[in-house]
Amino acid sequence: MTDAPRVDLEQSGLTIHVATGTAGRIQAHYANYMWLRDNCPSSFDQKIGDRQFDIVSAPADIRPDDARIECGDLVITWAGDGHVSRYDIGWLTGWLIHPGHEDPARIEPRYWGAGFRDNLSTFQLKTLIADRAAYRSYLATLLRDGIAMVEDVPDDEEGVRLVAEIAGHVRSSFSGYYFDVKAYPSPVGTAYTAQALEPHTDNPCEEFPAGLQYLHCRVNDTTGGETTFVDGAAVAMKLKATHPKDYEILSSVSVPFRFSHTKIDMRARQTVIILDDRGEFVGVTISQHMADLFDLDQRLLDSYYPAFRRFASMLRDPEHMMPIRLAAGQCIVFDNQRIVHGRAAYDPTSGSRLLRGCYTDRGELRSRYRVAIRDTSPFPNEGSPA
Repeated sequence: MTDAPRVDLEQSGLTIHVATGTAGRIQAHYANYMWLRDNCPSSFDQKIGDRQFDIVSAPADIRPDDARIECGDLVITWAGDGHVSRYDIGWLTGWLIHPGHEDPARIEPRYWGAGFRDNLSTFQLKTLIADRAAYRSYLATLLRDGIAMVEDVPDDEEGVRLVAEIAGHVRSSFSGYYFDVKAYPSPVGTAYTAQALEPHTDNPCEEFPAGLQYLHCRVNDTTGGETTFVDGAAVAMKLKATHPKDYEILSSVSVPFRFSHTKIDMRARQTVIILDDRGEFVGVTISQHMADLFDLDQRLLDSYYPAFRRFASMLRDPEHMMPIRLAAGQCIVFDNQRIVHGRAAYDPTSGSRLLRGCYTDRGELRSRYRVAIRDTSPFPNEGSPA
């Protein structure tokens, strides 16, 4: 290898030999021809940013007539149409070494346990609507802790919407856009009774379970009924460290969930521990009151049930559970795919208890945070943050 930058043309791609890093040594970096043509700067609309180049229009055997390094750029003249592409060498080698966009919304989670109540971040609704710094802090808190409290929410049916629209658009579930949690004379599910609710995540029976959940307390003067919250991510990481085989089976084997009543029959399969396509933890799904009959091979259940029971038991350990007695005007906001929540039983004859809830998407939260940290980001009181 010589010390001079150069380009070697190969069958399906090229290799550039250029100096990278602080040491300034010549290093080789390979790039596929189709990828290079697809990502020519001219492939994107300069105003709206969308890709305009149609990869199907490129010849299957696309290759350069010429490729050279010129003034810090890789310059390619393509065979056939003679199109010239110019790529900044620093950008190109940076991508080839570490492919993928840096994501400011990938905030390191702060894991927490029972004592987190004193550190739970609390925001005032009026401040979130009017103050850009508070808005950013709120979004970052939800990404970091998975939970936050919003206070001074109006006591009406629209109050929860005002909170939800700070981080996203209200999305529908099989319950509709909103739901009222109270004890009904003829309940359609355990949540709509005064019974205790085991630690769970909402709506695993849906193909895409809810992202962020909002519970606006309008009145709560009953005896009992404390809401409990558990950082499912912290417990999952503890399971991974102490019982890696349990973690593996819960993250690789899906089980059925179902919610069925007169007018509803929702069914979906989920893994209890959710991993992304890189095998990294992204969430949890658990709900025994919506669990269908596990249809796994009976021999597999020999291993699955012990893992499931251990994780469910860990979620109920007092060292992980943060109880909160919600008060009128408060809205607790939490990541339904990270924070596992439950409820103590209450006496419906001792007073009234009404929580109004809704959901928004996790992806919208991340999107709004990415936009919020830009210097020129839109802000809710300056128009739609979408």
